[in-house]
Amino acid sequence: AIEAVKDGKSVLTSNESQSKSAPISKIDFREEQIDAVEKTLKTFKKNDEMLWYAKMRFEKTLTALEVVRRMQLRKVIIVTHRPVVSDGWGDDFSKIFYPGCDSKHEYSFVGKTNDSAYTFDEKVDSENDLKLRKLDKDGSYFIYFASIQDLRGSALVGGNFNKNNAVFDMDWDLVIIDEAHEGTQTELGDKVIK
Repeated sequence: AIEAVKDGKSVLTSNESQSKSAPISKIDFREEQIDAVEKTLKTFKKNDEMLWYAKMRFEKTLTALEVVRRMQLRKVIIVTHRPVVSDGWGDDFSKIFYPGCDSKHEYSFVGKTNDSAYTFDEKVDSENDLKLRKLDKDGSYFIYFASIQDLRGSALVGGNFNKNNAVFDMDWDLVIIDEAHEGTQTELGDKVIK
């Protein structure tokens, strides 16, 4: 937004914003992050659950995305009680899955266009379902960001709205629950996760 104003424009296209941003350099993971990735990869060979109880500033988002990149998982969903952290996940996504990164597949980071816990927009939700189903049908590799508040509103888990059907119909390769201690401690939150 600041760049647009400086250039006398109302918006910048994604190409313009990318060309003005600093070049992306490879992340140098700290020893404890590498250890977490390695332990997770080892655990996932035998089990399908892993809990990271890591300190603040551990950079769990970067580390979790590194697990996805190393495993080359095709369909990943990130569920959080804090929809505002979508931007942080998106920023970290671009630090791991940048053009020329060491990934066999091109990934995209997607989410609902209008993710609100308090309103239901049939058109937005229908478009989201179509987008997810198309990504799956096309064999695309993607990471989908969802808020638990929005998911709770789905009739499929006891909510009041016919929404998020593609999210709940999808057979996800990995479910990442960000800030698991928040939003999952109620019966409805538990239904969403299950």
